[in-house]
Amino acid sequence: MNGKILAVFFCVAITFFSCNEKSKDKIQETKSTNEIIENVQESKSVAKKQNIIDGVLFSDDGKILLEYPKSKGDPNYLVPSSVVEIAPRAFAQNRNISVIVFPYSLKKIGDEAFLGCTKLSIVDYTDSIETLESFGVGVFSGCSSLVSCALPKKITSIPDETFSNCISLSSFDELSLYNKIGQGAFSNCKSLKNIEFSSSIEIISAKSFFGCTSLKSVLIPSSVKKIDSYAFAQSGITKINIPSSVETVAECAFSSCENLCAISVSSKNNSYRVDDGILLSKNGSSLQIYPAGKKSESVKIPIFVTKIEPSAFRGNKYLKSVSIPPGVSEICYDAFSDCTKLEKILISSTVKVLQAGAFSGCSSLKTISLSEGLFEIGAYTFSDCVSLKNIVIPSSVHSIGVGAFLGDVGLSKIDFVEKKGWKYCPPPDFISTSILENDLNVINFTDTNNGKFTSLSVERLR
Repeated sequence: MNGKILAVFFCVAITFFSCNEKSKDKIQETKSTNEIIENVQESKSVAKKQNIIDGVLFSDDGKILLEYPKSKGDPNYLVPSSVVEIAPRAFAQNRNISVIVFPYSLKKIGDEAFLGCTKLSIVDYTDSIETLESFGVGVFSGCSSLVSCALPKKITSIPDETFSNCISLSSFDELSLYNKIGQGAFSNCKSLKNIEFSSSIEIISAKSFFGCTSLKSVLIPSSVKKIDSYAFAQSGITKINIPSSVETVAECAFSSCENLCAISVSSKNNSYRVDDGILLSKNGSSLQIYPAGKKSESVKIPIFVTKIEPSAFRGNKYLKSVSIPPGVSEICYDAFSDCTKLEKILISSTVKVLQAGAFSGCSSLKTISLSEGLFEIGAYTFSDCVSLKNIVIPSSVHSIGVGAFLGDVGLSKIDFVEKKGWKYCPPPDFISTSILENDLNVINFTDTNNGKFTSLSVERLR
């Protein structure tokens, strides 16, 4: 009897748990179904929030212009009076639109709204000049047909990359109204000829006028405290005067300015000075800029210099010989890169480090004298020095960076004074492997296809 009762109880228990699991499955299935229904309804709701008018996508209420198709062929477009905002990249990469007219209702233009609109030549703010108050970054970047353009009155600073790569932009008359100019705001505006800064601007931002090759003259106002990195690099400026207010000229601020022949500094400046047209730190220990347009075949670096800053001599087409005096301990990256007439370099024993690309692209370089005491040859230091015939690596050298001699097609001999103990020095977790003495040859350092070391740095263990 007890056995029958247990059997019945066991069956009931199985039935209960089975039904419970099925209930759980049913609840889960119902939950999943509800989620799917909710997602579908949400998608429909989103779809309802959008509206297409004449092929242009708007929000349902017409207040946000979401997308103007890349393929839309109309050259002129009047933004509807209902629009309050133009979404980021809304017109990006349209190659047909040439005239855009903004309405009085417009308050905001999103990031890169007209990026790459290569035929856009006229931007009419007539009605929105008083209402437009928010302007994204890179709004007109790559608008290569834009010749001139103003900004609305409520925009108090020029955002980053606003007019970058606007190669036809020849003037910006209202620049003096803005106390802040964003990074790369006018970079590669190759037709820009004249600029006038606000008398209260404090920073000339990084790359703000990079590559402005038609820009010949710049007056730095006495309010400026910092000229940031690459601010005027590769521009067409011929001379520059640094006022007393400037505390920082960042690295490469004037690099590769091929027409820059003269630099002057106010005698009241506490951070910088000029010796023989060369910009130095006030105490003379740091050589900041040797003008790329300075027409001397040789240079005598002052004996009190201890560091040659990044891109200091970069792009000079006149120098033929350089002697690095005792006292200099570091030659920074790209310091002499692309000095295409440079034939001879003598480096003193006090130099410990040649940073990346220090002499890259010196296509006329035939003789380089490295002294004992040199510890490191950085990546691509002598890359593309196509006239270099041979080089002696001192025994003091501990490491040679990636591609240090890459592309040196004329190099026939690399003489290692000390050949023992060299190993690969690649990224972390790579198993270090010893290098045989016979592997320390030209092809392994210069061959772009089969070289063992061109894609790896090497170091010598002490």
